[in-house]
Amino acid sequence: NHFRSTSYHTFIPSYVTITDSIRGDIDGDGKKDIVLLTEQNDKNMITKNEYGELINENPRGLIIALKRGENYVLVSAMHNCFEPFQSKNTVYNNELNIEIKNKQIKLYCSYGRFGGTEYTFAFNKKKMELITYKQFEIDLGITVKETLIDFQLRQKTIWECVNVSDVVYNEASIIYNETKKKITYDRKLTMTEIGQFTELNIEEYYR
Repeated sequence: NHFRSTSYHTFIPSYVTITDSIRGDIDGDGKKDIVLLTEQNDKNMITKNEYGELINENPRGLIIALKRGENYVLVSAMHNCFEPFQSKNTVYNNELNIEIKNKQIKLYCSYGRFGGTEYTFAFNKKKMELITYKQFEIDLGITVKETLIDFQLRQKTIWECVNVSDVVYNEASIIYNETKKKITYDRKLTMTEIGQFTELNIEEYYR
């Protein structure tokens, strides 16, 4: 349902806090739409990992609303999109960054020294569709692998570092091997269908 209100604050439930907001044109009508990053505010979900680092395990989410005259129209409200990630049984916070550019929403989820994932969405027929998915893998302080799934070009591109040891120990310039292949899929994923981003297995949605 696409709810309408004179204030986007109507779409914010009491159990979440707004951690970031950004305005920009999403649907191409020249008006400033809004995207909100949210975080549930359960104090019991703030813990420490084995290194003594404070970890906020509250789920994080997204609210997207389009500007329509004097009103806002709700496109998406999901309050459990991202959770802290684990590596070798240790829990770490992730960092979320968002931007609106060329009528697209770019959402970057960083896993610190381990890498991150970038999701790009475009508005189509009242839904936010995933048009590119990019994953970065970091090891020993360098990006050892980058994978881009472009659903518009129907193409998968992988850049893989072939001289990690030389870069780390001999300060050599990074050399990447690039491979490309065509992909097919039945339809684009929507933001609502993804739901929990940290559990998304993108390999299931193309062939």
